[in-house]
Amino acid sequence: MTHQHTLNQGLNCQACGGEKTMKPAKVSKMSPVVQVIGWLLTIPSILGILFSGFIFLSSLLATGTAEDPSVGGAALVAGTGTAVCTAISSLIGGLLGYILIMKKKVWKCNQCGYHIDRD
Repeated sequence: MTHQHTLNQGLNCQACGGEKTMKPAKVSKMSPVVQVIGWLLTIPSILGILFSGFIFLSSLLATGTAEDPSVGGAALVAGTGTAVCTAISSLIGGLLGYILIMKKKVWKCNQCGYHIDRD
Protein backbone atom coordinates (compact mmCIF):
# COMPACT_ATOMS: atom_id res chain seq x y z
CA MET A 1 0.00 0.00 0.00
CA THR A 2 1.44 3.38 -0.98
CA HIS A 3 1.77 6.30 1.39
CA GLN A 4 -0.70 8.45 -0.59
CA HIS A 5 -3.23 5.62 -0.50
CA THR A 6 -2.92 5.47 3.30
CA LEU A 7 -3.46 9.24 3.56
CA ASN A 8 -6.69 9.03 1.54
CA GLN A 9 -8.07 6.04 3.45
CA GLY A 10 -7.24 6.97 7.03
CA LEU A 11 -6.31 4.74 9.96
CA ASN A 12 -8.35 2.93 12.56
CA CYS A 13 -8.51 4.79 15.87
CA GLN A 14 -6.90 2.96 18.79
CA ALA A 15 -8.80 4.98 21.40
CA CYS A 16 -12.46 4.87 20.27
CA GLY A 17 -12.23 1.95 17.83
CA GLY A 18 -13.52 3.95 14.86
CA GLU A 19 -12.68 2.52 11.47
CA LYS A 20 -10.72 4.78 9.11
CA THR A 21 -11.49 7.83 11.30
CA MET A 22 -7.88 8.99 11.77
CA LYS A 23 -6.86 11.52 9.13
CA PRO A 24 -3.65 13.53 8.67
CA ALA A 25 -3.69 16.85 10.55
CA LYS A 26 -1.41 19.42 12.16
CA VAL A 27 -1.70 20.27 15.85
CA SER A 28 0.19 22.74 17.99
CA LYS A 29 3.12 21.48 20.00
CA MET A 30 2.52 23.97 22.81
CA SER A 31 -0.42 25.22 24.85
CA PRO A 32 -2.35 28.32 23.74
CA VAL A 33 -0.67 30.48 26.40
CA VAL A 34 2.79 29.50 25.14
CA GLN A 35 1.67 30.17 21.56
CA VAL A 36 0.61 33.70 22.51
CA ILE A 37 4.07 34.21 24.03
CA GLY A 38 5.57 32.87 20.79
CA TRP A 39 3.62 35.38 18.72
CA LEU A 40 4.61 38.16 21.15
CA LEU A 41 8.24 37.26 20.46
CA THR A 42 7.89 36.72 16.71
CA ILE A 43 6.05 39.89 15.68
CA PRO A 44 8.49 42.35 17.33
CA SER A 45 11.38 40.32 15.92
CA ILE A 46 10.11 40.83 12.38
CA LEU A 47 9.78 44.54 13.09
CA GLY A 48 13.30 44.54 14.57
CA ILE A 49 14.76 43.05 11.41
CA LEU A 50 13.00 45.71 9.32
CA PHE A 51 14.25 48.40 11.71
CA SER A 52 17.84 47.13 11.45
CA GLY A 53 17.61 47.36 7.66
CA PHE A 54 16.39 50.95 8.02
CA ILE A 55 19.30 51.75 10.36
CA PHE A 56 21.79 50.26 7.90
CA LEU A 57 20.37 52.20 4.95
CA SER A 58 20.35 55.41 7.03
CA SER A 59 24.01 54.94 7.92
CA LEU A 60 24.87 54.46 4.23
CA LEU A 61 23.03 57.65 3.33
CA ALA A 62 24.72 59.55 6.16
CA THR A 63 28.11 58.46 4.84
CA GLY A 64 27.42 59.97 1.43
CA THR A 65 26.00 63.27 2.72
CA ALA A 66 28.61 64.04 5.40
CA GLU A 67 30.95 66.94 4.56
CA ASP A 68 33.78 65.56 6.70
CA PRO A 69 34.90 62.03 5.62
CA SER A 70 35.72 61.05 9.21
CA VAL A 71 32.15 61.86 10.30
CA GLY A 72 30.78 59.78 7.42
CA GLY A 73 33.02 56.84 8.33
CA ALA A 74 31.99 57.05 11.97
CA ALA A 75 28.32 57.12 10.98
CA LEU A 76 28.82 54.05 8.81
CA VAL A 77 30.61 52.10 11.55
CA ALA A 78 28.11 53.09 14.26
CA GLY A 79 25.09 52.47 12.04
CA THR A 80 26.34 49.14 10.74
CA GLY A 81 27.24 47.93 14.23
CA THR A 82 23.83 48.94 15.57
CA ALA A 83 22.07 47.31 12.62
CA VAL A 84 23.99 44.05 13.01
CA CYS A 85 23.34 43.85 16.78
CA THR A 86 19.65 44.62 16.29
CA ALA A 87 19.35 42.06 13.49
CA ILE A 88 21.08 39.29 15.46
CA SER A 89 18.96 39.82 18.57
CA SER A 90 15.81 39.98 16.44
CA LEU A 91 16.72 36.75 14.67
CA ILE A 92 17.30 34.97 17.99
CA GLY A 93 13.98 36.23 19.36
CA GLY A 94 12.20 35.28 16.14
CA LEU A 95 13.67 31.79 16.21
CA LEU A 96 12.54 31.28 19.80
CA GLY A 97 9.08 32.61 18.92
CA TYR A 98 8.86 30.30 15.88
CA ILE A 99 9.77 27.29 18.01
CA LEU A 100 6.92 28.16 20.38
CA ILE A 101 4.30 28.44 17.61
CA MET A 102 5.36 25.42 15.50
CA LYS A 103 2.89 22.66 14.67
CA LYS A 104 3.49 18.93 14.30
CA LYS A 105 2.06 16.42 11.83
CA VAL A 106 -0.23 13.85 13.41
CA TRP A 107 -2.93 11.32 12.66
CA LYS A 108 -6.04 12.73 14.35
CA CYS A 109 -9.33 10.91 14.95
CA ASN A 110 -12.35 12.84 13.67
CA GLN A 111 -14.61 11.26 16.31
CA CYS A 112 -12.71 11.43 19.60
CA GLY A 113 -9.77 13.79 18.87
CA TYR A 114 -7.10 11.21 19.79
CA HIS A 115 -3.87 11.78 17.87
CA ILE A 116 -0.53 10.07 17.25
CA ASP A 117 2.60 11.40 15.54
CA ARG A 118 2.93 10.85 11.80
CA ASP A 119 6.74 10.79 11.87
